[in-house]
Amino acid sequence: MERRKAIKNIGLSFGAMAAAPSMLSLLQSCQIRETQWTPVFFTEDQGKFVKKLANTLLPTSGNLPSATEVNVHVFIDKFSQEVMSVDVKPAFREVVDKVITELLTISGEETISEVDSASYEKLLNTYLVQSKTAHEEIMRKVEEYMAQNDSKLTGMDKKLSFYDFLNNFRDMAIWAYQTNEVVGETIMAYKPVPGEQRGCVDLQETTGGMAWSLPGKTKFHVYRSSF
Repeated sequence: MERRKAIKNIGLSFGAMAAAPSMLSLLQSCQIRETQWTPVFFTEDQGKFVKKLANTLLPTSGNLPSATEVNVHVFIDKFSQEVMSVDVKPAFREVVDKVITELLTISGEETISEVDSASYEKLLNTYLVQSKTAHEEIMRKVEEYMAQNDSKLTGMDKKLSFYDFLNNFRDMAIWAYQTNEVVGETIMAYKPVPGEQRGCVDLQETTGGMAWSLPGKTKFHVYRSSF
């Protein structure tokens, strides 16, 4: 899976909204790497899962740090605790536990600490990797189910539910990664004071293929309220 292409290409779907000052403040609080991290929203096992899943989606590659090296897992944990609505939190924890149970089944291990990277890859390859056409069809089915069940996903087919969760987790992880200070200012194309406006230019020639870092202009998909 060429996940690093996602940093440049992925579009945040399902009704992105402009990041509020509180969201940007939350991001800033996650800039310093935490070597001794204690989750505030997730359980200890859920925290281990979130860290490994984030790193599987965004591993170290060349000069690019991994997700946990720039505290993506810390942001997701704090976002879930401080921003996610109260009525969403129990169902969100529940789907995390269901995905962990599936991951343990895939790996054949008894605890999340024993699960290797290959099993995380298999989880993503089984439930997340889809063509654009397949993605649109899956999300159509998710929306239809929600419309028929008072915007709740409880009882939804496992494949649909897992895809929806992993797709949203990926969006959240990539957004947190892109808006991290280290990534935004030292890896992505960055100009603290924008200069001239240039129209159709070759991205490879202009920025070496990297997306522009745009502080203050970020958009973010707030995790679907049905969880």
